Amino acid sequence: MKVKYKGPNIGVTTLTDGKTYQVLDIEEGMLRIRDDDPDEDTGYLYDPIDPGTIDGEVTGKFTIVEDDDKGTLSKLIK
Repeated sequence: MKVKYKGPNIGVTTLTDGKTYQVLDIEEGMLRIRDDDPDEDTGYLYDPIDPGTIDGEVTGKFTIVEDDDKGTLSKLIK
């Protein structure tokens, strides 16, 4: 599964506007994504509807690039 991030760049090592990311897993309704952090192989959890900083000051949006045959991302990202 893959998503594309649209929004402000969130730091140097997290999400970049216009970049496509591999979704590694879905955990408790959150997307585990290997973002731009070169030192993290297991990825980080992001809200599928409102990805951004924890303080809510920077937000963006994911669009689906590639879903699985069950439509897992389509159920989370509306």
